[in-house]
Amino acid sequence: DNHTFAANADLQAATFLGPTADRAAPPLTVREAIALAHTHSHAGQAPEAEDLCLRVLDTVPDQPDARHLLGLIAHAYGHPALALAHLRAACQPPAAPAAYCSNLAEVCRQQGRLDEAEAAARRAVAADPGLAEGWNNLGIILQEAGQLAASLDCLQRVAALLPDSPQAHNNLGNTCKRLGDNPQALAHYRRALELDPDYAQALSNMAVALGDDGRHDAALAAIRRAIE
Repeated sequence: DNHTFAANADLQAATFLGPTADRAAPPLTVREAIALAHTHSHAGQAPEAEDLCLRVLDTVPDQPDARHLLGLIAHAYGHPALALAHLRAACQPPAAPAAYCSNLAEVCRQQGRLDEAEAAARRAVAADPGLAEGWNNLGIILQEAGQLAASLDCLQRVAALLPDSPQAHNNLGNTCKRLGDNPQALAHYRRALELDPDYAQALSNMAVALGDDGRHDAALAAIRRAIE
C-alpha cells in the first residue's frame, strides 16, 4: 500500500488534542499527532500509532488522515472488516486524497468486492492521473474481473510511469498471458527479471508461459530458480 496522507492544514493548524496522562507534555495539533502516528506506524509501533489516531478522532470525529492510518493498521494486523470501515470513512469527503481511494480499492479487491474496488480505483486515477499505484490497482481489479483489454491499458500506463519497476512488468505480463499473447507475456517477465533477477513470482509466471510454449526444460529451470 501507498502509505501517504494529505493534511487539512487549516483545520489541523487550529485544532489541539486534549491533555495526555503526561501533564508536562506540550499539547499536539492534529497535524503533529498524525505525523507522529505515521512515525510510530513505520517503526512497527502500531499501538502507539493507533492511540494517537483515536485521540485525533476524539477531537475531530472522522478526521480522514486518522481514519486512513487506522485502516492501514487494521489491514496489516488482519482485521479486514475494521480496515474496510476506516478506509471507507477516510474516502467519504469528495476531495479525499487519491492514495486513500487507491488503498480502499486494494482492500476491497482482497475482500472480493470487485465492484466497489473498481469504483474506488477509478476515483483515485481521476483525482490523480499520475498515481501509478492507482492505475496498478485498477489494472489488477479489471484483470480479476475479466476486463482484460481495459486491464492492459491500465497496466501499460503503470509501465510507462514506472518503466524500471519489475512489479509493473510482471503484472503487465500476467494480463498479456490471460489475453493469450504468450510472446508478449514472456517479454514482460524477462524485463521484470532483468530489473530483479531474484523476483520469484516473475520466475514462476515465466515458467508457466514457457511450459505453455512447450519449452519444458527452460520452464523447469525457471521454476527451480523461483524455488531457490
